[in-house]
Amino acid sequence: DRLEEALTAQKCQLEIFRALNDERETAAVLNNLGMTLMDMEKYQEARVALQECLVLNESLQGVDSKNVVPTLDNLSDAQRNLGQLNEARASAERALRIMEARYKEQEPTLYSTALFRNGEVLMAIGGAENLNRAIELYQRSIAILKNQHERHPNLPQAYENLAVIYDKLGNADAAEEYRQQKIRLEDG
Repeated sequence: DRLEEALTAQKCQLEIFRALNDERETAAVLNNLGMTLMDMEKYQEARVALQECLVLNESLQGVDSKNVVPTLDNLSDAQRNLGQLNEARASAERALRIMEARYKEQEPTLYSTALFRNGEVLMAIGGAENLNRAIELYQRSIAILKNQHERHPNLPQAYENLAVIYDKLGNADAAEEYRQQKIRLEDG
């Protein structure tokens, strides 16, 4: 299996870079390892790798660096998949705060991802207030990606997530409209 091969290679790389005391490369491998573990649905192991990656990135880049945002987003995803919704919300909100404070104009795609990840967490938490906030975040994410003229992988999922939210809120017409937008985008 390709994921198992990737996992083995990344664990070997991690051992080498740790032995060399190369924190930058160790952090990069930990991020890749975390993503591989996420793909394998090993969320607890992914969370551990991503938390270690975050600590290293913060010490190397600074706690408010845009370089910690992808790690926070990935960590939030692992936490959400583990049902650790308060932790997931804190990680996602921190990533969004960093982007909004300093980088949203410079890094619109990264900003869009932070909006998207916050929407995912709010969907998982549920409740009308959170779902309505998720709608706003997904719509902002979509607007940014459309403005960038990107066929970003988050775009169809954002439409699908909006459809799910509108279903939960009892608005079948809006849900169907977003499903149709997703289909048009995928057929594009």
